[in-house]
Amino acid sequence: MLVKFIFLACLVATIECCVDRSGSVDNKNNSTSENNSDLISLSSELNAANITTISNTTTSTINNSTANSTQPLLTISNEINEKPLICYYGTWAVYRPGDGKFNVENIDPFVCTHVIYAFAGLNFNNEIHPLDSWNDLPDNYGKNAFGRFVGLKKKNEKLKTIIAIGGWNEGSIKYSAMAKSDQSRQTFVKSVINMLDKYGFDGLDMDWEYPANRGGAPADKENYVKLLAALSEAFKPKGYLLTAAVSAGFWTMDSAYDIASMSKYLDYINVMAYDFHGAWDQKTGHNSPLYARADETGDQLRLNVDYAMKYWVEKGAAKEKIILGIGTYGRTFTLANAQNNGYNAPITGPGAAGPYTREASTLGYNEFCEQQMGSNKWTIVQDQKTKVPYAYRDNQWIGYDDIASVNLKARYASEKGLGGAMIWSIETDDFLGKCGNGKFPLLTAIRKGLNNQVVENPPETSVSTATTTSSTTTTSSSSTTTEPSTTTTTTTPPSTSWWTWPWSSSTTQQTTTTTTQSSSQTSTTTSDPLSTTTQNPDAFVCKEEGMFKGPDCGSFYQCVFVGDFYGEGGSKYRLFTFRCPSGTVYDQKTSLCVWPSDVKGCEHFYDGESTNHI
Repeated sequence: MLVKFIFLACLVATIECCVDRSGSVDNKNNSTSENNSDLISLSSELNAANITTISNTTTSTINNSTANSTQPLLTISNEINEKPLICYYGTWAVYRPGDGKFNVENIDPFVCTHVIYAFAGLNFNNEIHPLDSWNDLPDNYGKNAFGRFVGLKKKNEKLKTIIAIGGWNEGSIKYSAMAKSDQSRQTFVKSVINMLDKYGFDGLDMDWEYPANRGGAPADKENYVKLLAALSEAFKPKGYLLTAAVSAGFWTMDSAYDIASMSKYLDYINVMAYDFHGAWDQKTGHNSPLYARADETGDQLRLNVDYAMKYWVEKGAAKEKIILGIGTYGRTFTLANAQNNGYNAPITGPGAAGPYTREASTLGYNEFCEQQMGSNKWTIVQDQKTKVPYAYRDNQWIGYDDIASVNLKARYASEKGLGGAMIWSIETDDFLGKCGNGKFPLLTAIRKGLNNQVVENPPETSVSTATTTSSTTTTSSSSTTTEPSTTTTTTTPPSTSWWTWPWSSSTTQQTTTTTTQSSSQTSTTTSDPLSTTTQNPDAFVCKEEGMFKGPDCGSFYQCVFVGDFYGEGGSKYRLFTFRCPSGTVYDQKTSLCVWPSDVKGCEHFYDGESTNHI
């Protein structure tokens, strides 16, 4: 039998969620009259915390003896009283090349309290179903990742294993239709129970992105609560956990969620507190700042972790159910001028793709720290206002989280009485320990932070501090200050998600820069990133949201509903073009990249015998 596999329809990484190590939490909803003043007021200690250690040099270095050591810098105590630390596993990482490949067996079952398998999908019969049957299931010589994932509990009986449904690629339309009536909701609930019973998962993570958005209906806000209520009622007799991954974007929260009502039925509310800034802003900005910058005004003040956590509490979510989401990746940018490399610096597009994630605009922490081991190092700046680092190298810029900043965020969650922390995602931590700080250094630092233990960056990885908030640059040979425009107009992305937004709907290019030691001149070449290709914007017009066949067997389009703000030429949709991984073709029936022999007319696409369109 021919084997099919998924490429995760459009090479995107999407989502997050959570659950409790002990099983579940009391489902009673905390009244909004409960005293939440400790969260609403800022912690002066946190604001004053110095999260960096500054080295004697202005360029970051890694000691080779440290890098080659097998002794972890951070160790985990089995005796600490743990809050939930929930780890998403993006299962498409099994298809990544080299040291980026991450199998179920790479998961340390003792580092996380809960692990979440991302994702399952929703079929048009309103039932949950596997998205990658060859990888997920044991049938037909499949890899049985479901069984291996759940089998991690044999090593750690306290571990909770959750299946997530949804994600950005799944969209909202199907979920809106499913949640619309009691009959369709019950069909879905029964299918979920059947899957959990059959494969041994401990619960479900709902990642509907997002109710009443992206083609959904206004009634979704109410229907989503009804869906959660039905799931909760069915789960209780079996002891299953029910969690949800939710937006941290202010443009989504009000329209999508009845927060107080949701809180009654969920064991945990996983707030995706990242993707606050990206190439869609057309200037540099941090992926996940803990606090706002001093120069930010208006709606910009809402684009940070602190605001999102306060918002969910103020709207009625029980604090102990709120899980603070932390990204193990950074958002990258290509600078218009390599010398203008602070915040708000103009850009020409997203940053170059990494060797493992292979997505323009994103670098996993493992990719970043491995690059830092080489000769062409990033210059790292620790921003004392936002409490997170950014870095630049040639014309590349990244806003990311490091060991100290994730530890501080975890301590923030602990001090504010939140339920715990969540990461998206485990496979982009330094899971092999190649960078000299032991395996899973970010997860280890988060775990310690949840127990109020301070972890600082190793001295080699801290370089300088920034107290300014607009394009102040520090280089190894000189300091240059530039004054970019201070316009306070906010460009709001369509959602806070894991979707990688190409810079243009018509053309996406990856930029690679090389700089020689003897010259300050920078040479730049461009090439198409692996997941996208250039296209003629007149060749295909989006009329509805979804995925559609491309101009040849190896390509496909995705139309994303973005509303009036982002639509081009009056359209409410944005068009992206993607290519399947080498050796595979797009199957319109399943919306997957599969073997050529499985798609009629594309059997000989790669051997030169056919160039048939799908």
